[in-house]
Amino acid sequence: MLIKRCPGCRSFNVRHSSFYGASDAALFGALSPYRCNDCHTFFRLVSSEFKVGVAVILSVVVSSVVVMLLFGGSGVVSAGSRQLLSISKT
Repeated sequence: MLIKRCPGCRSFNVRHSSFYGASDAALFGALSPYRCNDCHTFFRLVSSEFKVGVAVILSVVVSSVVVMLLFGGSGVVSAGSRQLLSISKT
């Protein structure tokens, strides 16, 4: 778990805040807004949901690359392979 700390006064006394305006709405999901209860500084931290989403996407990409490397990757048959296949069938 991430320990939330104010970047202004370094206090741990912070709370989840609300979004402000269209710019925050566009970042909804990636960044979570927080406010310090001591110095009232508004700041954003990367949300845990976003981190989980990125981790899932990266694991799928890495798994796909590993599978492609292990099992030959593309299913495209080249012209040379087709010629070899037609010779072996005759």
